[in-house]
Amino acid sequence: MAEPPCLGNCDAGQEHQSTVAEVVAQALVDAGVTHVFGGHGSFIVPLVNAIIRNPKLKWVLMRNEGSASLAACAMAKLTGQLACCLSTSGPGATNLTTGLVDAATDRVSVLALTGLRPRWDIGYSEFQDIDQTALFHAAGVEFAHTVVHSRTAVPLLRNAIHYALNYHTVAALAIPADIQASTIRAPPPVLPTLGKDLVSLFAPPPRPTRLPPTEELEAAADLLRGPAKRVVVGVGPSAATFPGAGEAITALAESLNAPIVTTLDAKGVISEAHPLNFGVMGIFGNPGLEAARMVCSSGDILLLFGMSLAAEFVVGEDKLQSRVVILVHPDKGYAINTSWMRAHFQLVGCLTDVAKELNARLSPRDTTGKFMDPDNTKKPQSLDEHQKHEPGEWSPQWDYIKSGGWKKVSRKLSQQCWEPDQPWKQLTRPGYCHPGTVLAALGSLLGPDDVVTVDAGNITLWTSLCLKLEHGTRVLSSQFMATMGYGLPAGIVAALLRPKARAVVICGDGGVQMTLGELAAAQQWKLGNLVMIIFNNGILSQVDYGFEDTLGNDITSPDFVKLVEAYGGAGVRVDDPKNVAGALELALKGREGPFVVEVRVDPSLKAHMATAKSCEDPRYEVIARPLAAKMWPGDLQRLQEAFGRESIDVSMLSHEEFTVATALFQALARDRELSEALLEALHRGEYLPLQTVKPLLPPHAAANIDVTRLREGGGTTLHDIGCVHNMLSGDAPRELLLNPVHTAGYRAGFEVGTVGRGEASELSEMILVNGTAFLAEVNSPGHCKLGQGSVLFSTAAVLLPASAQPNFAVHFRGCPEVKAVQWNRLINDIHTKVGPQPFFFTGMVHFTEVSGQTLAVAPAHHEPLLLHVHKYYPASAAVGGRDRYAFVCGLSAQCVPGICPEILDGLQRHLFDIAQLEQHSRGPEPETPAQRLQSFLRSCPRQFTSPPVMTHTHALLLHTDSMPSRSSEVTAKMAERVVHLRGDSLCDMVSVEVFTINAIEPVPAQQNIQK
Repeated sequence: MAEPPCLGNCDAGQEHQSTVAEVVAQALVDAGVTHVFGGHGSFIVPLVNAIIRNPKLKWVLMRNEGSASLAACAMAKLTGQLACCLSTSGPGATNLTTGLVDAATDRVSVLALTGLRPRWDIGYSEFQDIDQTALFHAAGVEFAHTVVHSRTAVPLLRNAIHYALNYHTVAALAIPADIQASTIRAPPPVLPTLGKDLVSLFAPPPRPTRLPPTEELEAAADLLRGPAKRVVVGVGPSAATFPGAGEAITALAESLNAPIVTTLDAKGVISEAHPLNFGVMGIFGNPGLEAARMVCSSGDILLLFGMSLAAEFVVGEDKLQSRVVILVHPDKGYAINTSWMRAHFQLVGCLTDVAKELNARLSPRDTTGKFMDPDNTKKPQSLDEHQKHEPGEWSPQWDYIKSGGWKKVSRKLSQQCWEPDQPWKQLTRPGYCHPGTVLAALGSLLGPDDVVTVDAGNITLWTSLCLKLEHGTRVLSSQFMATMGYGLPAGIVAALLRPKARAVVICGDGGVQMTLGELAAAQQWKLGNLVMIIFNNGILSQVDYGFEDTLGNDITSPDFVKLVEAYGGAGVRVDDPKNVAGALELALKGREGPFVVEVRVDPSLKAHMATAKSCEDPRYEVIARPLAAKMWPGDLQRLQEAFGRESIDVSMLSHEEFTVATALFQALARDRELSEALLEALHRGEYLPLQTVKPLLPPHAAANIDVTRLREGGGTTLHDIGCVHNMLSGDAPRELLLNPVHTAGYRAGFEVGTVGRGEASELSEMILVNGTAFLAEVNSPGHCKLGQGSVLFSTAAVLLPASAQPNFAVHFRGCPEVKAVQWNRLINDIHTKVGPQPFFFTGMVHFTEVSGQTLAVAPAHHEPLLLHVHKYYPASAAVGGRDRYAFVCGLSAQCVPGICPEILDGLQRHLFDIAQLEQHSRGPEPETPAQRLQSFLRSCPRQFTSPPVMTHTHALLLHTDSMPSRSSEVTAKMAERVVHLRGDSLCDMVSVEVFTINAIEPVPAQQNIQK
């Protein structure tokens, strides 16, 4: 093997003969590059050969050039040095684009080298001949050039390397294949120096060791030490590349009594066990966690260390700069991206030394009073006591922080990280494992040399919420672009650079499949220290939760454990929180190949992030202060949003919600002596169980419904098959499936069933319309199609005989005052009109927003639904949307004394959503206002005398431009999907018939088809 050309260690004036490719390879070495990531191709053979022959370079062949550019981006971020990626022309170059934009927007130094066809073949060829310079310019890469002659290769390479290093961005250089192989004679590229040592022309600039001018440091310190200044310290990823920066910044924050917030890729730089660490900011364009949003939105001065992306820290709700900013950057290349804000000071130098110098200029200091507002004479002594202060721009919390009260607590004041003992069991159904359980356990197992790479998606939010890092573990993420698929290429980089540490990839089932082929690269390098934690919920969560009426985001996945085994690794699947510790212990042991931990996650589980808001409403500040992730998903957020406005949309709140929330805010207005435990209990849903199906209580104003009595008395006798208990417990008698029922004698019905033959494995959601049974047949795992037939097999069904006559006709049409109402509220209002007797209803509805689930496969034969619900309600079967017409069918009853026990028992067997209210007398009068409020909240759900309403509804969604005037007009061609209707669906036109119920009897023998 030929010796590589000497570029930086030769005598000046001596000439050497080398190929351009060899010069490029050695230039990369001189610039600090150790690994080159790329895909191979015809027009880069000379370059790849030169890289492999250079003993100081490692060629990492990725399976896709997009992964190569993402890997280079991650390497530059991890090391703080130049990284390099390489591709051939045409599709190889286009594949690089996303990773290059990722690097440019995250402000890291990456050199992209691409091949081109030979010069004599450019411009008219019909194979992989594109204008790569124009391509990269269009993608935002400002330095993108083509080498047109061998004599320009060295100067252009010099310019590209230094442009990328000095401006912390991407430089792209395209080199035709014939130039790569050409020989050049040139003097060694060295820089002139005053000393005897020669410095390579391509050597990176030295790390900053100097300090800013003394007058700049002193002026910044004067601004920080002013009285009553609310200083917030922000930390970006550049701080991670300076030894000791985390400790120096923490010491400075302690002197200032200033809360600290970080970007996600700076998570871990500041110990998250420190009381002043308020967590992560800047997730998907949102401010981040609630505590971080609060301190930033109410702070006066932002002191930002090593941040290139800081808009969420600086701007207000109007997206304009609203606070004083002091920037601390390693060099001037970082400080140029300030077009959207005005920095009052830009301190350039070593981040560690600047933090120490600022801290020294603040000493000696009186941390208990010097930085306090002189007018604030009373200092709170505890976390509970800080709630006693008057409301206004989060002032109680600031007073507590600035008085040094944070020193008196052993846990985090911000409550930024989820703790494993928090009550999340209510949020996780059997067969699933909560992401917080896994991430909380993982944090304690990681050390200072380990690296966590975070993919993009809902898992990004869970990681920022729940992964607690205390020992300096690095985190890599796609901060600006949020590129899905980033995690695995970045994890490969971390595993290569730190072979004795662990590289942990945190990803979702959607993101990981975008770069899953890179497992081959991991196995080729035998990266036994690479661990992938894949959270699998079957949907693109961030898309599903971020928008309404989202379609097409259901995904299927391979068996990730078997897949990694095929690549020479190993894996384990986790669907029970009890197995988390053992799985992580096994994963982190290390072996000869990658290890996968696949975690099954409830698809309905959502990680909430704070959004930009002002701090003007003291009621909102108190009720919204704990993290959104500690709340019951969706419902309490809806309550907060309703009360965050001046007018409350009562139609979106039940009477229970409205009464409890009104009493809470009235009490807050009178006396703010509320314990922290009480606030947390509120957010857990202990007093507002909004996530569960609640009793439907009389609302403030009944819906504008028209009820017409069609006949007096004379209730209907329903027919039933088995009961819902059979389906829930999986103990349906076998003979139920052997007795087919002819549906011609029935006008409506619902629950589970199948047509064609009685196989338990094919039971699914069913609705019967005009003698035809429609159901969600299993089409493929996790997907359903509509089936229909006139012969029904079922283990649980309620059927309305064709001879039944309705007692009432109910009509509702939205009006300007009440445009639409929730389905459960409408059913409740019908009860107020027709009386408490149980009834069966059927008819037509127009939904402005409908939501439900399709039971893909019903359980039977000793397989209880509640233990295996993830098999039967796959995410892909969930239905949501607006402007839908539907045929509905269901049962409803009020639990009041006087109803025949047999009738009530028969109804309850067919109802999923049962809510009971217990009568309890109130205890003695509490002594303090806070205790009175707490006692009221505990007893509030039991004070109402109105009985709860139970309802269960199925809907046949239709695809039609107009709503049929009556049920008899529904045809098979209109049918689209069968769903179990959720009570929060909104409807604006309803036309149903109500049948009061006398009794429920088994299907008559004559309706069974004899074999």
